[in-house]
Amino acid sequence: IAVSRDHKPDQSDERQRIEDAGGFVMWA
Repeated sequence: IAVSRDHKPDQSDERQRIEDAGGFVMWA
């Protein structure tokens, strides 16, 4: 699932930004 363009959800700061935006990170 692509949350956005070239973001890397495995990086903690990006994951936090996604979660703060009301989303979530799914680990395959």
